[in-house]
Amino acid sequence: AVQNIIVFIFASISLTTAITRLQMGPIPQLSIPLVERMPGLPVPLVPMDWQQLTRDYISTVFDATSQGPFKPLLWWDDSKLDFNQTTFGLPSYVGVAGQGGTTHEAVNAMGAVLSGLLAGVSMGNLSGPGFANVNFVKMLLNYFDTTHNTHIWKNRVTESGNGEFWYQVWTNTLPLLIASTQTPPLPPALSAKYFVGQGWDVPLSNPLPLGTQLEGTSILDVPMVAAVRSWVQASFVLKGNYNYTGYDFVTHQGVLNGKFTQPEAAAGLAFLFYTARARYGDDSKGTLLTAARRAIEFVLGCEYDVFWEILLPFGALAAARMNRELGTNYDVLKLVGWVLQDDQCPPHAPFRSGWGAFAATWGGVDVSGLIGSVTDDGGYAFAMDTFVTLAALLPVTRHDPRFARTLARWAANAFNSLRLFYPRELPATMQTDLAWVNSTNTWCIPYEGLRCHSPASRAGPYGTGDAKKGGWASTNLGLYGGSYVGLAAILATTTHVQGVYVLDVLATDFGHGPDANPIVLLYNPYPHNITISNTVRARSSSPDITHVDVLERVQGVVLFTHVLVGSLVNLTIGNDAAILVEFRPSAE
Repeated sequence: AVQNIIVFIFASISLTTAITRLQMGPIPQLSIPLVERMPGLPVPLVPMDWQQLTRDYISTVFDATSQGPFKPLLWWDDSKLDFNQTTFGLPSYVGVAGQGGTTHEAVNAMGAVLSGLLAGVSMGNLSGPGFANVNFVKMLLNYFDTTHNTHIWKNRVTESGNGEFWYQVWTNTLPLLIASTQTPPLPPALSAKYFVGQGWDVPLSNPLPLGTQLEGTSILDVPMVAAVRSWVQASFVLKGNYNYTGYDFVTHQGVLNGKFTQPEAAAGLAFLFYTARARYGDDSKGTLLTAARRAIEFVLGCEYDVFWEILLPFGALAAARMNRELGTNYDVLKLVGWVLQDDQCPPHAPFRSGWGAFAATWGGVDVSGLIGSVTDDGGYAFAMDTFVTLAALLPVTRHDPRFARTLARWAANAFNSLRLFYPRELPATMQTDLAWVNSTNTWCIPYEGLRCHSPASRAGPYGTGDAKKGGWASTNLGLYGGSYVGLAAILATTTHVQGVYVLDVLATDFGHGPDANPIVLLYNPYPHNITISNTVRARSSSPDITHVDVLERVQGVVLFTHVLVGSLVNLTIGNDAAILVEFRPSAE
């Protein structure tokens, strides 16, 4: 339980200091054994400026004139497949084989656009070295399939959209996250007329042409609505059974490759359907809600841990949000425990053993919190998986404050360990491609992965990847992971106390409405009380709000009322405790 919460406001502000309870006593905190094995204070403790790193990354990769080996990283694809426009490409790795043309991937390009938007970069009208006023958001339309009439987003412009479930679902989730970052949920009347129509389970009678952008919408909304319909149809065909490798949108059937299945897809689809429902609205039959509930209930009915790559954490978020908004009682702890490898959960499915979080030290360096394979040759963590899992799990605390301490403690470790994917943070002998980094002075692109030891010395951590070994690229520096750095930038802001972040858990709760109150999570890893200064904030959608009440959700108290937006609040947090602070508009 959180202890010793004390709040002081600078003396220049006149406040009412009476504390009012929001609930009967503190909310009991849930614990996960693996998180308890993570250190309170990682060694070494090295904070990162994720905001600056994101700006450096965007300016580096969106540069059409840079010189050097494998540069520029940005190129133009004039194939005009699926949509009659030139689009852009970024290599999934530095030095990817056959770089150029149609070799780019949506999971990389969409991630970079999302990161730019989250960092406040105008990705819909960007100028940079070698280009001016380019709409990189619109260029993503080339990933939407019209050639095969599947009407889904695909990972490569040359594909039909078929493949492994996690690629399919994630590629169809990213445009929804981008659209949600650009504009709030759409007005019900507009959605009903142009997007919902007679129902999500039937085609629109007069669909808007691809490339149409209505006022107040994202240019990605028209194809996104079509993609949601395609996935609703797929969910009906599968009848709630996601024990497949993927789905064939041409023949309309589940696909088995004889090697593995990816039931984790159901968790991602629960999030996709429920977030689409929040953005566009449901039909009178409740089609999206039914599809979301069927998907999450499939996951919860599994006897084994279905965590395959990055989708399961979004299922946990969807379940937590449904519990709060609909009064359901889904077992969120089971899903979060699977992601963070709670030892009390059932064992992993035999097709992918050991996928989860680390509570470990490699070569005297803490790597706790990272996500990847804990069993692959002693441990193999991945940058993309860690960035994305943080973005999915931290908002769970907004809907279910029981997770405040355990997820804040995990995140404190993860943000500290994430730096190790970057060349500057590793010794020269503990990485594969420092020569390219030095020759081009490019330090903002992380390694795809981090192994517990190098092949030669058995020491670690070791910055590496699969690309060189597999012959896919000349380096292991992975843009497809680095493109998600903006998620860290929007989530975590450093404070004057080393190792303590202000975590904006609303920022990646995609699909929330404009009336959602700002809410931040803070964790004290020290064995003593600490005091953190935090700026009082208000809804970005309501610039007329001048004063807010300060609420603490774990203890369930109103700490102060009528605090001036923009003023500083000093929050004192007990040892090994977390606080969840909400800023609610004051009554007039």
